Amino acid sequence: MDVIANRKWLLSCSIFVICFAHFAGAATRPAYQLSARAVYSLLNQKGIQEIKWNTLNVYTAAVADVDSIVSGPGEQSVDRDLNAAASVYASEVKNAYPNTGAPPLPYPSSNDYFEFMLSDNAVQAWAYMSGNGLPFLSVKTIGESNGNATASWRTNYEVQGSGLQKVYLRIPVPANKVGGIYEQDGPSEWRSRFRVDVTVNGFPVWQADTMRYNTVQGSTEKERYLSVFGADLGHQDTPGNNNAVNESAPQKLVYLYLGTFGSGTEFSVATIYTAETQVFENCEYSGDNIFCTQGVVNTTPIMAVRDAPYPRFYQLAVQ
Repeated sequence: MDVIANRKWLLSCSIFVICFAHFAGAATRPAYQLSARAVYSLLNQKGIQEIKWNTLNVYTAAVADVDSIVSGPGEQSVDRDLNAAASVYASEVKNAYPNTGAPPLPYPSSNDYFEFMLSDNAVQAWAYMSGNGLPFLSVKTIGESNGNATASWRTNYEVQGSGLQKVYLRIPVPANKVGGIYEQDGPSEWRSRFRVDVTVNGFPVWQADTMRYNTVQGSTEKERYLSVFGADLGHQDTPGNNNAVNESAPQKLVYLYLGTFGSGTEFSVATIYTAETQVFENCEYSGDNIFCTQGVVNTTPIMAVRDAPYPRFYQLAVQ
């Protein structure tokens, strides 16, 4: 991609407009993320009510969308469910190695990923959302290809109790890696991105968007960059010292104040997790060897973590 096109893409990604819905029976104060001190205070408030997840109807969805230079229009896989897991896998590859077919869901082992030195241009994507709101995403691009994986949950929430209630939401953000693997003998620019959105009645109330990308001069990777929009998930940025960059960020729990509502008020809440990555140039051949730049976005399988931090709603009566 040329510099002008790259700048236009970055500009389009940097335009983030926050808008807030006006709900029947809701105060006009916008939603916001709680500080660590505010979280501690909230959880120790007398009268705090935790709303059990199994009392909600939760709609889950998973989408994997991939496209590679090796074939036609690409492949998309979609799954939706109610109070149960949604899970998908999609791939495009010239020479599948290892030829795993459709790897077992919900998430892959290390042996399920294509080997770039044998597979040539390829892309794989996994997306999973558990019935209790835990996501997993993995996208890997090899050579000229792009992939996107999205996992989400949505519920129609009804405010319980009586009178006015402050409503809070806790969401997990899994540990995640956003990066690329540069191959000097198969040079290419790459771009990787991980994003989390929370919406209320379709309006965005919180976002964390992390993008990492590189620039190339000849066959040399010139620089890597990190761009963060919305909340910072803790990804490291050390320009000029690419080998020292830790491309991963740790697991987080995010607590959000959604607003103050009258009892019986209903509204829709959704959390959407997105991973995407793209490599812009073909793999290169040298004799029998294949050299490919790669893009990688992974989350740690949070559902495999003991005592996994599920999403939670909390209410606190206004005194």
